[in-house]
Parts: sequence; C-alpha cells; structure tokens
Amino acid sequence: DLHYPLRRQRQMCIRDRYNRAGCSFEEMRDRDMGTVVVNINIDYLVPCYRSDLLIIRTYPVSVGKSSYIMQQEVLKKDPVVKAAEARVTTVFINIATGKSRPVPYGLFKPLAALKSNTPDV
Repeated sequence: DLHYPLRRQRQMCIRDRYNRAGCSFEEMRDRDMGTVVVNINIDYLVPCYRSDLLIIRTYPVSVGKSSYIMQQEVLKKDPVVKAAEARVTTVFINIATGKSRPVPYGLFKPLAALKSNTPDV
C-alpha cells in the first residue's frame, strides 16, 4: 500500500519546508493556523511490492492565495520505473473558524521559488 509512504514523505517534506521558512507547526498552532488536505489524486502506474526499493520525490508545483499543490512521484529503484504519481492540494485555515486564510508570506516565497526547481523523471 503506497498511501502510508506517500503521506509520510509529504509530511516530512512539508515540515522541513515550514521550518526552513521560520514557521514551525508549533508557531502555526499558536497563531490558530493549520492546514488541511482537500484533494488527492493518485495514478498507480505499476504494482509495488513490499520488497521493492522505492524513491519518493515530493515538491511543490503551484502556490495560490490560500493553498498549494505538491507533486509526488514514486520510482521503483531497480530498474528505475515510475510506479505512481500524486497531486495533493493543501489549504491553510484558521483553526478557530475553519475558514481558509492566506498562505503565510514566510512560506509563500519559498514554496513559489521551489516551483521552478522540480526534478526531471
């Protein structure tokens, strides 16, 4: 099941990006700010088995006013074959009201800059 490694990789990537932008999850919580995943599209291209070595690449592809989209690619290692790809849309919300809120400027700039640095597959 690819859902767990995809979710785990996405969480680690997002936490790292937030921390590098100076906006930790703890700071977000203190400001009543959070994120919710509102859409996931996954294309399974070839089967993966428990013994397969996988490479999971995660990177942003677009940043909007209150959301961003991350692309994930799953590659089987030997031989290198694309096994799956996913697009995940995440929205920033005010935790108290549940309404969307703008992407914090400290995160918008790094996410937007990373769009142009997407890996080739």
